[in-house]
Amino acid sequence: MNYHLKIIFFLIILLALNAKAYLQSDVLLRKYNTMQGIQKIETGLKVCDSLADYPIEMLVFSKKLLQEAKKIVPKTTLLAKTCKCVSDAYYYSDSIEQSNKYMQNAIHIASSIHPPDNDFIGETFNDLGLNYMDFGKRTEAYDCLLKANQYLKNSSNNSTKADAISNLAVFYHSGGQFEKATELFIQAFTLDKKTGNKQRQSSSLNSLGRVYVDWGKYDTGLKYYFQSLNLLDTVKEKSMIAIRYNNIGMVYQLKNDHKNAINWIDKARKIEEKEGNNQKLAIRYFNLANSYAALKDIKNAEIFYGKSNKIFSEIDQFRELSKVNAALGQLYFDLGQYDKAISFYNKSEEYAYKSGTLPEKANIYKSLYQFYKKTGQFEKALKYYDLHTNAKDSIFNLNASKQVEELEIQYQTAQKEVEINRLESENQVKKKEVTFRKRERNIATFGFIILAVLLGILYRLFNIVKKQKYILANQNEELDRLNKIQNQLFSIISHDFRSITSSYQASAKIIEHYLGKGQPEKLLPIANEITKNSKNLSSMLENLLQWALIRRKGIEPDKKQVIVREEFEKTVEILKDQIESKDNRVEIFSNNDTVWCDTESLNLILRNLIANANKFTQNGIIKLESKTSGENTLVIISDTGTGMSEDTVNSLFSLTKDKTKQGTAGEKGTGLGLLLVSEHLEKNSGTIEINSAPGKGSSFIIKLPAKKI
Repeated sequence: MNYHLKIIFFLIILLALNAKAYLQSDVLLRKYNTMQGIQKIETGLKVCDSLADYPIEMLVFSKKLLQEAKKIVPKTTLLAKTCKCVSDAYYYSDSIEQSNKYMQNAIHIASSIHPPDNDFIGETFNDLGLNYMDFGKRTEAYDCLLKANQYLKNSSNNSTKADAISNLAVFYHSGGQFEKATELFIQAFTLDKKTGNKQRQSSSLNSLGRVYVDWGKYDTGLKYYFQSLNLLDTVKEKSMIAIRYNNIGMVYQLKNDHKNAINWIDKARKIEEKEGNNQKLAIRYFNLANSYAALKDIKNAEIFYGKSNKIFSEIDQFRELSKVNAALGQLYFDLGQYDKAISFYNKSEEYAYKSGTLPEKANIYKSLYQFYKKTGQFEKALKYYDLHTNAKDSIFNLNASKQVEELEIQYQTAQKEVEINRLESENQVKKKEVTFRKRERNIATFGFIILAVLLGILYRLFNIVKKQKYILANQNEELDRLNKIQNQLFSIISHDFRSITSSYQASAKIIEHYLGKGQPEKLLPIANEITKNSKNLSSMLENLLQWALIRRKGIEPDKKQVIVREEFEKTVEILKDQIESKDNRVEIFSNNDTVWCDTESLNLILRNLIANANKFTQNGIIKLESKTSGENTLVIISDTGTGMSEDTVNSLFSLTKDKTKQGTAGEKGTGLGLLLVSEHLEKNSGTIEINSAPGKGSSFIIKLPAKKI
């Protein structure tokens, strides 16, 4: 009964608020109808704001107001604001394209006015950038957000300026540019402190924490989450506090500290239960269940998965339902209760199809493949393995396209920065030349008495101009270097990917031929060829993107003490499917040997060298060793594969189009892998030695410092 009374009370309050909003709109509308001139348009804008919760009424009124504004206040900022009001109405009506159209018109009108209202133009560019982000148009979004910050640079409105900076930071965060994102969020937090608004400060600190967590720097992320939490009012801002509690719990979950994770997430759960926020409560239940499952507390895991599943079912959240049922399936699979496991896996697959999201499909396909493989149903296992591979390749291609777009944005940004610096330097040179001419004219006035002083000034100016021209020359060289990097990258892509696309075209013709003849069973032999080509393509794209990033930003290693055996095991697990597909066996001979280097660099080096050994070995042995040699550690990757001639060994670390060699199963590559290995070793004070002979296998011997130098 109490629950129903709460609902009735909530509905009464909601109706009262709506009635109040309607009353306010009605009063303003009557006032609007009695006015003339500029006051009529200004009152009309207030009417638009009061109709924000009623998008259809807002759209009808704002379009009528725009026609009035064109007559009463043409070519004014007020007309631009009215145009922006129509844009907002379309946005609330979920017509993003129309919203963008009127927003661009508003910017055009405001920009043509002298002096322009930079705050209004900056705010409008900011909103336009967010619209493009919603559409997934990152290049357009970046340009708009950048312009928003330029227009608001000298604004006295710290809140508006902080919003624009935060949105640009979100853009960099979503693109994986964590350093830029953190710099901008710190700027936004500094501005929020000036406003004195603790809720805004808390939001900025929370965003900083999220960036560091996604960056993998969990302790720093936790620090900012706790600072964010301390700024909130424990009575008035319970919903936001619950979010902070959950964020802290999820960091502990990432750190595999599940007892602390449960403690913090449970605090969030208690708040959500009191607030009656079912969707967030379902998420809290799911997070709690994951930690209980990790701690092997099956009873609590089942309880919270069940609660989460019930709520998501009530609100038809198919993607989340797919995750919950997959987690339940995995729970029972690990317990050996296969009947229960397959029941939940099948439900997860059904919900994944309903949600239409590729990641969920890829995850459940992998789970079903492992299930059928474990239970000896190999035909079904093969079916889901193929489905998982295709889904994973689709996700990879989407991510690769996004990464290429990010590289292009970074490249364009670098060009713009160089061009801006060049223009600023030219302006400085011109200003110095103007100053020089003025002072030169003063020589005649002051005469021979101050001639010596003027000569000294002339000499100083000459050095300044010379220095500026030198800076300009260096900047032009940098711009030319960036262009050459782009041309070289695209040249390699066009050369090395042509053969793979040809293979796909050939496979497509075979598929078309046998399908046309009604003989699909003859397509099975080319499945391995397509899988092999997809792996080649994935490997090539990964190395090409790594190479391009190095050429763009260089390598800045974050060195630490790394245990070699752990990295061996991680890399072998990643390459497990490739190694097993060629019937090779990996032998690891490593104890507690350590190296002093960047973990990501070591991962890249091992991944490329072990994949390379597997590429040229069939039915053989890949041996991974480590041993101490004085102040260094030797890391040795050897194989019993095809081996190499002396000429091949000598050309391994050069970048040419025609030096790559196919593996024992026809694998192809760009040759960038070993070049990346060489560059990362150099940055980590390491060396590499190669011993190989045709038919006798190969050994790659890496030498790295064992301890901090």
